[in-house]
Amino acid sequence: MADPLTAVQATARFNISYSRLLDLCRAGALPSAHKAQGMHGGQPCWHIDPDELKRFLGSRASAYNAGSVPEPWSPRYRPAPPGEPTELQYAVLAGESWHDLLDMQMRDDGSLWTKWSDGERFIIRPDGELEKFTYVWVGARYRDHERTLNGAHDPAA
Repeated sequence: MADPLTAVQATARFNISYSRLLDLCRAGALPSAHKAQGMHGGQPCWHIDPDELKRFLGSRASAYNAGSVPEPWSPRYRPAPPGEPTELQYAVLAGESWHDLLDMQMRDDGSLWTKWSDGERFIIRPDGELEKFTYVWVGARYRDHERTLNGAHDPAA
């Protein structure tokens, strides 16, 4: 038996997705796989015998590797039907829960233009990245707007 690898090390060495590797460990497909304390403490993690994993994958390696490792600078996302936001765009919208979404418009390139109750506007690209931030109220105008919303200042007075 070779020195065991942690699940993270094994995913890098064998180009297999982390979730697929953990499924194999939980299912007992790798009999020597076990949970143990890592070298640096923390939560116990799966330790895998690299020789056993190599034998198991054998000619099936491509089935376990195909499309499993996204490029580190570009998150994977499922393309959405035309005119619909992607899952990552919906996740960004859900993450902005402290402001109300006033308007959104899909662009031809799949990006989503948004307008928020705090005066912020930005575009969410299909991969979830944000760009082109603009603000309706800036500086003193923003403070006046906030006071008006909180009822501390009546602009009509």
